[in-house]
Amino acid sequence: MMQGRGIESDRGGKPHPLLRCVEKLIMGYRGAKALFVAVELGIFDALEESDGRLVSVARRVEASRNRVEIIMNALAALGFLEKTDAGKYHNNEFSRDWLTSNGSHSLVDNIRCQEFLSGAYADFVETVRRGRLKRDLGDLLEEKPKFVRHYIHGMAEISKGVSRDLAKVIDASGAKDMLDVGGGPGLFALAFLGANPKLRAVVLDLSETLIHTRRYVRASPHRDRVAFQVGDYNKVDFGRNCFDLILMSHVTHAESAENNQRLVRKAHRALREGGRLVIHDFMVNMNKTGPLFPALFSMHMATFTNDGKTYSGAEYRNWFQGAGFRVSEPILISPGRANSSTAIIGTKR
Repeated sequence: MMQGRGIESDRGGKPHPLLRCVEKLIMGYRGAKALFVAVELGIFDALEESDGRLVSVARRVEASRNRVEIIMNALAALGFLEKTDAGKYHNNEFSRDWLTSNGSHSLVDNIRCQEFLSGAYADFVETVRRGRLKRDLGDLLEEKPKFVRHYIHGMAEISKGVSRDLAKVIDASGAKDMLDVGGGPGLFALAFLGANPKLRAVVLDLSETLIHTRRYVRASPHRDRVAFQVGDYNKVDFGRNCFDLILMSHVTHAESAENNQRLVRKAHRALREGGRLVIHDFMVNMNKTGPLFPALFSMHMATFTNDGKTYSGAEYRNWFQGAGFRVSEPILISPGRANSSTAIIGTKR
């Protein structure tokens, strides 16, 4: 086991760059689990509500004092907490804003999603051997049904800025009717409505998801222009010649290539002449070895979906052209981010 000592090189003592990469990955895993556990237990919230003493925090989160101390020391080493000479712990400005439930940029629900989904990695070696999952997302949700709320709110936390960025680069000024397929919290539809005052939107998703979507929509000034359609996007019909714009944002990475081709064909039938299908997702390059985030995200999808992965722009282009679309060049969305995404547009001829 690699414990206190670093990884040594057999090249005359000079470390190989990839050995450093191995060390960072191992340390990264440990650091990620420290963060996940702290958010799940509510340690950052407890620090806002207590005097910062170990005994107070451990009591509030109802966990072992010894283990909480180890976690908080690790968080301090990572830079998320400050520890005084008197042994008291405090959130710094970043942790207060991003890692508490009421923080101005809270990522708490998204991090809870990561902790929940990281459980699928426990079975990943067997999944790779068998080629099929031992437990898919549905099985995981049955074990923790309240996770749907965290999942939807977590998606909302990371969609705020990206949804606005996407709505800025897609000209929907001439569109009247929009379908948001698998719309989740509905923030992408709301962003398009905000940028296009004459547009109306239908958000299509499962009933348990739309419970939470409606809450976001009710809080929006555009709520009167939103309708809801309950259903599984793989099973329901999108209609015929009834939309000017169809959005599939972060839908295709959960599906097989065959399912995605069917979705693209259904969208073509549902669009009016000149209407556009916008697919927005993480996309890999031609040989699928990068960029790093979508390449690793593809593996992430393989831990809890049977067929999900990330696809290349060339694959999307083939699906669009096979359905009869004229295809745009891919557009990079939020390019300054490590997890930047891509939009590709098909226009119905």
